[in-house]
Amino acid sequence: ISISSSRTTTIYIKVTPSSGSTKTYTLKVSRGSSSSSNSDEAALRKLVVKYGSTSYDLMPAFDEDITDYYVVVPERASYITVTPTAKDSDAEIEVDGEWVDSGDASDRIDIDTSSSGNRIDIDVASPDGDEDQTYTVRVYRSDYSSGSGESTLDSLTIRTGRTSSSVS
Repeated sequence: ISISSSRTTTIYIKVTPSSGSTKTYTLKVSRGSSSSSNSDEAALRKLVVKYGSTSYDLMPAFDEDITDYYVVVPERASYITVTPTAKDSDAEIEVDGEWVDSGDASDRIDIDTSSSGNRIDIDVASPDGDEDQTYTVRVYRSDYSSGSGESTLDSLTIRTGRTSSSVS
């Protein structure tokens, strides 16, 4: 088996005992290197929240240095999925207590109508285990039921100055 010098190599080991019950083990092998530039990265480079196939914007917009976000989903949404992508592909990620591979969607996370929002924690640990970071997303369901359940502001213009009127 060839072990990559620049990233982790995943080896799958399939064991079938005489009982016939097959079990697959996953072994991740990486070469240590003092020049590894990403070994201490416990940060995300992307974070996506979806209900069904629709992505919803995080507020504020995602930035790896910001750790607290909120998102508003339609009232009809009873669950969401979260897709975290780590800066270092070998980082370990846990979404709402469940392990998720970088770039993969989490299992469905049930949400309710709590006015304080549904708190989802995304924990990221560097491959060497020395660094960790927690990102938090509060998910709110919109509380209006007309239309599509989604509203956006297309534009807003604010002008300064005085208004004058004359009466004749």
